[in-house]
Amino acid sequence: MPTWLIVVIIVAAVLLIGIALLIPRIRARTAERRQVQAQQHLDNSRAASLQAERERAVAQEQVAAARRERIEAEQRVAEVERDAQGRHSEADRLAEEARSHEERAAKLNPGLQQNGR
Repeated sequence: MPTWLIVVIIVAAVLLIGIALLIPRIRARTAERRQVQAQQHLDNSRAASLQAERERAVAQEQVAAARRERIEAEQRVAEVERDAQGRHSEADRLAEEARSHEERAAKLNPGLQQNGR
């Protein structure tokens, strides 16, 4: 066997042994890198979930505030309507009182002219 062939075989054997020794390290680094990436994705997932929960809470608070405002507005409208109804009733009472006075005046003096009519 020629010497150069023996050298090539030895170099090839050394390279194969070196590669065989490096493969577990490469696999370990790849596994470690994947684990780090998985942890980052998990952290990002937790952060996104927390943000989603915050957004839902803000949305619920906004809806609750809008409902409170609507209820308060409805209460104010009801109060104004009650007040207006009271004023209408008072106006009706005063108008009836005015008619009553006109009738009495007409009975007392039929020729008396009515003001503004």
